Amino acid sequence: MIKTSGPATKPILYGNIQHTLLQSALSERTFSAEETRRRLDEELKKESVKMDIWGAGMGIEDVRADIGARAEMGFQAFGDKWIGAVPNVSHKYTKSSMC
Repeated sequence: MIKTSGPATKPILYGNIQHTLLQSALSERTFSAEETRRRLDEELKKESVKMDIWGAGMGIEDVRADIGARAEMGFQAFGDKWIGAVPNVSHKYTKSSMC
């Protein structure tokens, strides 16, 4: 996590939370929307995260709404495509599709 001398900004806060959620998903090898929602709820209960949210001038429910839907869908799609006995690589990446 990146710690700055001042209060957390929204981009840093969201990036740190999403990073933590992805790390947990990778270590547990579960990417379902339900598991992502559970992990987000656990993360938002941590006092250090609450302080960062309040320091950024936001509310916990705002963060839950902003991150929740994106992370649930995004992590599930990531898990479906890349995690398993045989990854499902059906999309060929080109330089232009990665930018």
